[in-house]
Amino acid sequence: MKQVIVITVGILLSFVISAKEIITVSSGEWPPFTGKDLKHGGFCTHLLEKAMTEFELQVTYFPWKRAAVTVMDGEMDVTPCWIPNEERMAKFIFSDPLMVNKKVFFHRKDFNFNWDTIDDLQPYRIGTALGYSYGDEFDRAAKENRITIEPITDDATNLRKLLLGRIDLFPVEMVVGYTTLYEIFPAAQASQITNHDKALLKSSYHLMISRKISRERAEQILSSINHGLKRLKESGEYGKLESLLIEGYYNP
Repeated sequence: MKQVIVITVGILLSFVISAKEIITVSSGEWPPFTGKDLKHGGFCTHLLEKAMTEFELQVTYFPWKRAAVTVMDGEMDVTPCWIPNEERMAKFIFSDPLMVNKKVFFHRKDFNFNWDTIDDLQPYRIGTALGYSYGDEFDRAAKENRITIEPITDDATNLRKLLLGRIDLFPVEMVVGYTTLYEIFPAAQASQITNHDKALLKSSYHLMISRKISRERAEQILSSINHGLKRLKESGEYGKLESLLIEGYYNP
């Protein structure tokens, strides 16, 4: 009888120790940062797994607008990776930055290009993606027709136009640009494209936490992600994950 009791207690203790509280994650598709077909769900999801080891993450993929709404309404707990603005900060709680990306101008290597101010862009045909902001100054210049933009729906088409010489420049997040470039072109063609070092825009991306969940739970999640990010950066593991991102590790 004593042996049975000991075994039962051991099983119960094992269950208690291994059980983790679940966090529901609402995400869109943005390779290589997030995506259901990516390794570890992409860089952002992998980062959450590494930073928030005391939780079990349950990730569901939606269109981006729907992903935000599910968290705003309290159906889901969190959603990565979002840029804070006044409207969002009124509706969500933001973590410390998950990552900082920079938008740069991609161009052909045989195209002589340099720039310092937005006005320097006036002579060029610039491909853009519909619905994206490229910073207040760029967006204002485009609206006032001081620069020439050609908006289309996706990054891949812009890169094809760039390679064909149908546009001169394409501003895009550097990692996204190179990931897409090497997905759609053989290496020999992809190598004809480069980027200018100067950043058009630097953006920090954060975890958005629902304000509709309990205050205690929201604070628990916020503390977990912020402390986890600090730990990963201090240990050097964050840098290793960034290297994997640049090397294309997360691609399916």
